[in-house]
Amino acid sequence: RSFDKGKTWLRFDIEVIEQKGGWALDIPGINRSNGFPILVCDNSDSRFRGSVYLNWSDQTNGKDNTDVWFMRSFTYGDTWEQVVKVNDDDSGKHQFLSWMTVDHTTGYIYIVYYDRRASEGLETEVYLAYSTNGGGSFENIKISEKPFVPSEDKFFGDYLNIAAHEGRIVPIWTRMDDGKTSIVTSIIDQYDLPGIEPAETSKKKKR
Repeated sequence: RSFDKGKTWLRFDIEVIEQKGGWALDIPGINRSNGFPILVCDNSDSRFRGSVYLNWSDQTNGKDNTDVWFMRSFTYGDTWEQVVKVNDDDSGKHQFLSWMTVDHTTGYIYIVYYDRRASEGLETEVYLAYSTNGGGSFENIKISEKPFVPSEDKFFGDYLNIAAHEGRIVPIWTRMDDGKTSIVTSIIDQYDLPGIEPAETSKKKKR
């Protein structure tokens, strides 16, 4: 890290956590997968401004049970809070290839990932996880319209992505149908997500 626009950097790296099993993941049907660590900083004017967020996936719970993880630091990375599991299932299935962003106008955190919680095979869905309390907890919602089945014979891609600004969330992902890949996106309004209400509505309820 650097506090002077890159002129000077830490003399020694800060070890945050072990990515158990490494970043290369064996996901059936995917010819190459990894648990890319994603690091973002909250630049919003919310109470979490300056927080540092880390997201990754690994197979801590076994090679048949990939999970998505999250950690946060309120001390610019000097110290970190306990690990939080992002995916809210107990299925023992694969959740993988996550990506994270922060809406810097609200401080809300968004993570998109592939999910097989409802499948006994390779059927894959896409989920969005979101947090309005600086990563203290996450809500999960399925955003894909229907599952797809990937094939190891075709290159699937290395990652998905997501952007968010002024309450508009735009994830992007790959799906595969009959061996053919396509790129899919969706425009999501934060107020369409369960638990997030317009400020005026919230004020009326408090009264």
